[in-house]
Amino acid sequence: MIFLPFLLAAQTDVQSEAAYAYGQMMQFRLTAVTPPITQVTLHLQTSTFPAEYIVQPRFTQIDGRLAAQHDLDLTQIPLPPFTAVTYWWTLTTADGAHIEIPAQRFVYQDDRFVWQGVTGDNITIFWAGGDEALGAAAHDIVRQTREQLQSVLGLAADEPVTVYVYPSSASLRSGLRLAGLDWQDGLADPRLDVVLVTAVNQRTAASDLAQSLPPAVARLLLYRSVGDNLANLPPWLVWGLAGEDGEVSPVLAAAVRNQTTIPLTELCQTFPDDQKELTVAQSVSFVAYLQEQFGAEKVGELTAVLAEGAGCDTAVRQVLDTSFNDLESAWLQAIRPPTPLRLFFSQNALWLSLLLISFALFPILVWRIMTRRSN
Repeated sequence: MIFLPFLLAAQTDVQSEAAYAYGQMMQFRLTAVTPPITQVTLHLQTSTFPAEYIVQPRFTQIDGRLAAQHDLDLTQIPLPPFTAVTYWWTLTTADGAHIEIPAQRFVYQDDRFVWQGVTGDNITIFWAGGDEALGAAAHDIVRQTREQLQSVLGLAADEPVTVYVYPSSASLRSGLRLAGLDWQDGLADPRLDVVLVTAVNQRTAASDLAQSLPPAVARLLLYRSVGDNLANLPPWLVWGLAGEDGEVSPVLAAAVRNQTTIPLTELCQTFPDDQKELTVAQSVSFVAYLQEQFGAEKVGELTAVLAEGAGCDTAVRQVLDTSFNDLESAWLQAIRPPTPLRLFFSQNALWLSLLLISFALFPILVWRIMTRRSN
């Protein structure tokens, strides 16, 4: 364990420090020169504790020098990785006065790996390995995703995002399981307030991150916006907001052509794992259509109403003044490929118009010629 010391600027005779062995133990130490002390209290706060953790550890005081220590068993009280831990001490003197040691904060990082890091635009990327290009690629993807969501969610331009890129799915899962958590569908619990993804193959890392990072970042930013109401949002919205553009993918084009798209009413409730590629493609296309037709502000209003627990049809009627079924039909019509005849007319509209005009003018021209000859 490596201790993280904290020295009071005005009191060099006080030292507070913390250290941990990931998934095993977290240790807090305090040494200080103080008046006679009758009680030492350690206060501990994290975003995952429902209330402040308070304990009175054993201590010794010899010739005015106080020494206190508390060992937190992480196998009994697990902490999620990358949790911010804030702690401070309160000392009670023999005459009943209280001395409070100012609070300190550190991040409970998965120390099984040597992390490299890069920071810019209030985006911090950590990754395990020696490929610096991986960090740069991840940074660009996160920045683009954040920009896409700014206008919808009303985010600050520099909304902070921290990402950890693990070298394998197994290492990420094991790290979470030490804290009693899991990693499902490539997405960690957004309450961790960090993004956890993997890049297994260095040769395909950039393309892999382009697939995994946007939905993970979107979930994190949505959680910051709506909190636990994230669970109320339909899957098509969560995955759709993470999409880079509204281009119709080949899998969606084939489904539209064969009339095998998944009804969006189903995607209001569930995410079919056996049709993930089509589900994501539909979601991205549908949300892009909404933004194009109604604007980002309306999509943001729709997100807020859905987060409050309204059903898809109720929310769409309230915000967009149409039914959900009619909206789905309009979207399908917009992305449906034209028939050969319709495509011919759309590609040759100018020439066909000129031809029609010439047909219309031809009788007039003939009439003028005949009129002149008769005169």
